Amino acid sequence: MMPGFWDHPAYDEASGTYTWDWDFTKDENQLQVLMDCLEVYGDDLLVEGFSNSPPYFMTNSGCSSGARMAFQNNLRDDAYEAFAEYLAGVAAHFRDDLGIPFQSLSPMNEPNTNYWGAYSSKQEGCHFDPGASQSRILILLAEKLREKGLDEIIIAGTDETSIDTQALSLTQLSDEALHVLDRVDTHTYQGSGRDFLRRQVLLRNKNLWMSEVDGGDSLNREAGEMGAGLWLAQRIMEDLNGMTPSAWILWQAIDSHISQNGYLGRTDSGMVDLNGGYWGLAVANHDQETLLL
Repeated sequence: MMPGFWDHPAYDEASGTYTWDWDFTKDENQLQVLMDCLEVYGDDLLVEGFSNSPPYFMTNSGCSSGARMAFQNNLRDDAYEAFAEYLAGVAAHFRDDLGIPFQSLSPMNEPNTNYWGAYSSKQEGCHFDPGASQSRILILLAEKLREKGLDEIIIAGTDETSIDTQALSLTQLSDEALHVLDRVDTHTYQGSGRDFLRRQVLLRNKNLWMSEVDGGDSLNREAGEMGAGLWLAQRIMEDLNGMTPSAWILWQAIDSHISQNGYLGRTDSGMVDLNGGYWGLAVANHDQETLLL
């Protein structure tokens, strides 16, 4: 659902070389939102680029929603350099042509998981094994950014879905990968070892972000419409006190929506149950172009 900026991909089997043309007219709606944010916030805007998946033609499954066996790497062994080149090329275009510099760039999202599978309509990640695989893409990304004069971009990772998984992935990175990794990003959907992760990050003299969470959960069933807000407040306090990250980032301020057409042609279910948990801070009514708080 999110078009990549490539066109006319080709692969030379003899040399194992990937080539493509650039098409930066794609994904124009999301780009416009970003440009609007830049207009509002100016130099105060912090932009992090992150990748859900390599382009389909660089994957083992030929599908950007994941591998056929979701617990296996989906980036082809001979495509690591090409993928790093792709990411660096996008970052260079944003800075040089759009005037939007990436403060940071994370080449993977929730990589050490077993639920990003091929042919799924839900796609937010790509499996990279902890250790050699994650280290390799971090090192190659740093190399490609240097080649394009983008040394100022912070390399972040590895954006695991679980606090405990993030600690494991961090301890398995190679020394060279740790050297190029400027900041540790973690999600807190699962896991409990906040203090352990904090200490592992400090031990390696890195910065730490809580880079994504939401949950549609509710605290205290007697709280009514306050239940979702209480859950969110509790999660913020748990993460800030347990990990002391320098940033805490909600997945999306507006995640739930109402639309007559609906997602992929279906009619959406309508207003969320305010007495239960729900994702985001507000509900968008796309038909009336309003926010329902």
